[in-house]
Amino acid sequence: MYKVLVVDDEVLVRIGLRSMINWEENGFRIVGEASNGEMAYEKFLMLKPELVITDISMPRRDGFWLIEKIRKENPETAIIVLTCYDEFEYVRKALKFQVSEYLLKAEMEEQEILNIVKAKKSRLDREKNPEADQNTGLEKNYQDQLLVLLLNNDKPEQEILDILKKHDIAPAGGRFCFLQMDFTDSLLEGKYSRERAASILNASCRLVETHLSEHFKVCLTKPFGKTVTCILGDEGLTQNFLEEELVYVADSLKQYFSIDFKSGNSQITNGILNLRKDSEWVYQMTDWLFYYENGDHVRQIDHLPVRTADEGVDKQQSKQLRACIEQANSQEITAILEHIRSTCIDQKDASVNCKLKMVHLMDEIYHECEIYLINEKYDFFEYQQNVLAAENIEMVVAALAAYINKVIHIVIHSRVDNSEVLIGKAVDYIKENYTGKCSLEEVAGYINISKYYFSNLFKKVKGINFSAYLNQVRIEQARKLLTHPGITISEVCEQTGFNDQQYFSKTFKKYTGITITEYRKI
Repeated sequence: MYKVLVVDDEVLVRIGLRSMINWEENGFRIVGEASNGEMAYEKFLMLKPELVITDISMPRRDGFWLIEKIRKENPETAIIVLTCYDEFEYVRKALKFQVSEYLLKAEMEEQEILNIVKAKKSRLDREKNPEADQNTGLEKNYQDQLLVLLLNNDKPEQEILDILKKHDIAPAGGRFCFLQMDFTDSLLEGKYSRERAASILNASCRLVETHLSEHFKVCLTKPFGKTVTCILGDEGLTQNFLEEELVYVADSLKQYFSIDFKSGNSQITNGILNLRKDSEWVYQMTDWLFYYENGDHVRQIDHLPVRTADEGVDKQQSKQLRACIEQANSQEITAILEHIRSTCIDQKDASVNCKLKMVHLMDEIYHECEIYLINEKYDFFEYQQNVLAAENIEMVVAALAAYINKVIHIVIHSRVDNSEVLIGKAVDYIKENYTGKCSLEEVAGYINISKYYFSNLFKKVKGINFSAYLNQVRIEQARKLLTHPGITISEVCEQTGFNDQQYFSKTFKKYTGITITEYRKI
């Protein structure tokens, strides 16, 4: 029996792992549990388990701290990373500690755990009795180990050379490249059950590996989440040949499983060791494919994303959207969203940064339209969650569009009830500030609606346009001041907000029907 240590700060997860499969029937016995990395390391030293299953995010000491300590103590310990973070960056960090298995809590299934446990037992059995498995060729464990080493520049080159020599691969012979395939858009959550999606992905990986192995002397594949990383090698490897084979793979997957993928490959290099300089590309391409569509293939040499200074959320953009929301101008909103989408695709910022910008834009739209939404009980957070959970740029823009449509719906219904209140606030502001500039933009800004909507709403409620009403207020105040003989016309003009005395005189006559001089004689 091999000993297992389970590490997770959630009790239910530890209970679930204990009960999900029959451990002893499969050659393992759970000998200990821990709720944080520090406690787990103490138990590791005491119990000396051959397999550790650990969470990443935990109090006190996290999973990465624990893995690093275990690796220093015993590099041969088998480790399975268990986490709720579906982020490739976590996979990347785990790879540096030679962690080959990465399980998402939300997607844990009995069969998946069982398959991994059986694979771990096979590996431990081989290490315990190396003579028992001398003729397995390019077994999956070897593929995983070599691929992990090539992706990790921190590992010494000699480790790779030893594996290559063992399997008769010349380090300087042939041409090689990384290939990244992304099935995310075909296996979106909700489209299939988790079990069905996992089954399709596993079958697709087998098809990919089977076909590519027939056409390339070296073909190493490993799935990460809903992506597959490959190393391909052959004396005749060219870009055209690779893309021709991918067309065949795409057609087969479409025919057998009705799914598509998007992909990219690194530069083709001479010698397998030269792949190490492109290892960073694998992680970047996984994120860049967020901006591409199924059927697209990207070459590393052609992919140079535009990097611009990060200026945060475009405040002007949120103001434009507010004006469109108030007018329910769907055509202009569609144009703005397309501009946002195109800008994101051109810049190809890290997907998490792109999502956060959209979440912040939602916040800005909320603040711009707050006067309509302030008493709204609707929870807008679900739209932001949809953005953060989006698996491609199209889903991000769709979530933003859905949010805007909801705001439009609320604005249309709330302004019917609030129009009198809004214009009442505007009138009070005018009466308190008529001596100053008191422009349309200023008053609209005070009640936090766009000047275009304010102009239309003001005329609808008051029956006259804004400038006419403002002049009415000013002339009414002028009439009161003119009853005081000690105040000159020039002073009255200035105190009522008129900048030009001639214009003041014309406006006074227009509204009263007599001149200022005639009025003073009354």
